[in-house]
Amino acid sequence: MTYESLEDACKTALEPLLNEGLKTLKSYGGEFSPDSFGQFPIQYPAVMICVAGLNNEAKGNMDMQDLEVVIYVADRNLRGEDDARHGAYHTMEQARGKLNRLGINGAGRLALKSENLVGYSRKLNLCVMQATYRLKVQQPAFSN
Repeated sequence: MTYESLEDACKTALEPLLNEGLKTLKSYGGEFSPDSFGQFPIQYPAVMICVAGLNNEAKGNMDMQDLEVVIYVADRNLRGEDDARHGAYHTMEQARGKLNRLGINGAGRLALKSENLVGYSRKLNLCVMQATYRLKVQQPAFSN
């Protein structure tokens, strides 16, 4: 399994949300980091995905890998903070329904680890949340 194939599997699972009001579904490229928050033209609501990390533990001739997939959910509403936050909640719940316990071909199932508020911009009426999913994979150890 590659990072790209894991990210693609998540995107594929979320694609039906594009017919339910989601406007942007893409790989995360730092759009919500503190130095670029609100500076990218994005259609909202939006979901962005990235593989954020891997922990590996060697056990005999097997590697036990624990991968983390992070999604960012963002919504903007000109009516204000409450409506933007409620829109982000709704999109997060939709994404959770598609990703939590998602079977990944030959690798196992994604499991929700946490969901958190990243931030809110009153100036932009933009709310951003983050969810972290884990995938535990056992595979033969890499050899040189």
